[in-house]
Amino acid sequence: MDIVFSSASHHALLFAFTAREAIRVYGAAGSEAITDAVKRYGLQRGRRMAMRARIDCNPINAMTYEMYSEWACFPGQVECTADVCDGVCRLHYSRCPWYTEWKHFDLLPYGKLYCAHIDDAILEGFGLHEGRLTSSRIDHHQYCELEFHDPVYTEENNAFYAAEREKLGTKAIMPWEYHVGHLFACLKYSLVQRFGAGSEQIIKKALKDYSTQFGEGALRLIPEWADLDFNELPAYKSYRIEEIDQISNKTDER
Repeated sequence: MDIVFSSASHHALLFAFTAREAIRVYGAAGSEAITDAVKRYGLQRGRRMAMRARIDCNPINAMTYEMYSEWACFPGQVECTADVCDGVCRLHYSRCPWYTEWKHFDLLPYGKLYCAHIDDAILEGFGLHEGRLTSSRIDHHQYCELEFHDPVYTEENNAFYAAEREKLGTKAIMPWEYHVGHLFACLKYSLVQRFGAGSEQIIKKALKDYSTQFGEGALRLIPEWADLDFNELPAYKSYRIEEIDQISNKTDER
């Protein structure tokens, strides 16, 4: 059986362990620092998503927002349905590993800092301004719902972008080591900016809790990935270029 060293569960608990310690040590100021980290993380992620969309000559809308998501969870970890009709697009999440892990470990109050800001930050980074989170499971709703309003949201367009999503495949997906490293880099940056040397005890305790939960192998991966420039887009080749290449190859064969 393979050992998993990085996943959405690792991501969720690294965040909660760090938020818990920051608030324990600095109270409201710790909460503010964690909020700043979430916003930084979300903006950077959204901007990378938008970069890929532009490279592929796709518009910025809710259908491409879902299309260029950078993460993929294990089967069964996420349950999401999309409803697009008459100028409204709604994404309903009834299950996700962040909520699952935070609830299991009694960390929902800390996870709430993530859920309260992450979607707005990613949307802003992506350049999508007509959408918002309208309900959240962490606030005891049945599901988390993102709702968008624009005439472009029609069943016909949704079908078109569903086909484009199939062509894109997993090209926009980044490994969980990347996401965990990115999260840690943003948390560390925000804590150091606000508390200076005082951030060291927070980070040390959070990483100790993380290592206790996931082991030294998982812990060692964090600094290996956290030093990347997350404002930059990792190497990406448009799926449209691949389509052109395939057409050219077929033409040459004739």
